[in-house]
Amino acid sequence: MNYQDEYPKMIPTGDYSDDPPLYTNSGPTAHFIQPPSASQHAVVMNIQPVGRSYKDYLGCSIVNLICCCLPIGIAALIFSFKTREDIIRGDMVSADSDSRMALILNMVALGVGLLLNVLSISIFIYYIIQYNYIQSLYGQG
Repeated sequence: MNYQDEYPKMIPTGDYSDDPPLYTNSGPTAHFIQPPSASQHAVVMNIQPVGRSYKDYLGCSIVNLICCCLPIGIAALIFSFKTREDIIRGDMVSADSDSRMALILNMVALGVGLLLNVLSISIFIYYIIQYNYIQSLYGQG
């Protein structure tokens, strides 16, 4: 099939003697230097399946440290920090055991703190009652 017969004005005839040359090697040569590109770094993403997230109980440890039982609160705070470090490292077995230990220590600190507070308040009330009783016996009041 001859396309020049069907589309005579669209297909060039091939006579380019009148046109100036598109490219000549007669002029000065230019050297183009490509600027150095930024170094490309390979990005490796370690995607792990979403598993169980472990709580560090840091807030509870701080409250128990201040309000309830200082020695057990310090131990709970240490295990809370260890849980955070284990999660950052990716050691989920240690994070699980440290998280459980932090929870247990927080509950023990809360129980001991509440027991000591109730005990101290009841002893204080007992001494106030005894003091008032002694005051009423001797009539000094």
